[in-house]
Order: sequence, then C-alpha cells, then structure tokens
Amino acid sequence: MAADIGYELRAFHIPKTVDNDLLVTDHCPGFGTAAKFEACALMGDDLDNRALPGVKIDVTMGRHAGFLAAATVLGRQRDDDGPHLTYLPERPISIEKFVGDVESVYTKLGRCVVTVSEGICDTDGVTWTEKLAQQKETDAHGNIQLSGSGSLADFLAGQV
Repeated sequence: MAADIGYELRAFHIPKTVDNDLLVTDHCPGFGTAAKFEACALMGDDLDNRALPGVKIDVTMGRHAGFLAAATVLGRQRDDDGPHLTYLPERPISIEKFVGDVESVYTKLGRCVVTVSEGICDTDGVTWTEKLAQQKETDAHGNIQLSGSGSLADFLAGQV
C-alpha cells in the first residue's frame, strides 16, 4: 500500500513474549522484566511462608517453556529459601512424584514453596490442566485457560 501512494516505508518486527518461548532467540523483550518480577514475587511468598508455614503453590505463565518458572529461583540465597521445588513443562512429572516431593520438603523444613509452570504435563505428555476436562475454560484466543482461573492451582492444592 505504501508503494502505491509513493510513500517510502521500512518496517521491521521485534517479537515480544514474556514466556521467552521463541526458537532461535536468546531473550525476548519482556522476558527480563517478567523474570525479575517472578523472582521478587517468590522471594515475598517465601517470607510469607516462613511466617505462616504450610504449602504454597505458585503457578507461572509458560505453556510450553518453563523460563519464567525457572527464574523464580534467582532470588534464593540460602538452602532453605523458596521456591523449594520448581516444575517446568519440559520435564514431565507424575502427580504421585509431585506429591511425594512436596511431602519430603515439608517433612524436612516444616513448610514448602512450589513453583509450577502452567504447561506442566504428566509422564504421558498430557498437561495436567487438560486432564481437568470438567473445568475447561478458554481464554480470548480459544486456548484452554491454564492459570488465570486458578484451576491448576486448585487441583494441585487438592492433591497436596
């Protein structure tokens, strides 16, 4: 269109995604800010969990990439700092293993802070959220709602 009206136009595209899940990219614009926010948020959650011990499960964005969930450990300074457990969609895990891990940390420390990426999947490769078929909700793009409604967090809390 620009050429049709004699207007010289040059355009370029910079991909942005806080999930940092684009191939052949080191860091996407937006990821650094989101990673810092997640790390700081989990530092605060850990302090809350120290004051009011129990099991705290945080669900982060990341349907197919666990970069944000992994970033939550960046604020750890001591061995007993949370998050104590971090689960990424790239590493399938059974619900039994998840519960066993939480029980182990809780037994050792008397508390447990867990970070779970919203795309976490079972050993069969199906996301845990997809297994919650009766609670399926979709976002504005028609994708299964993974974390916004709290379905995954509610499910995990029920398991623990």
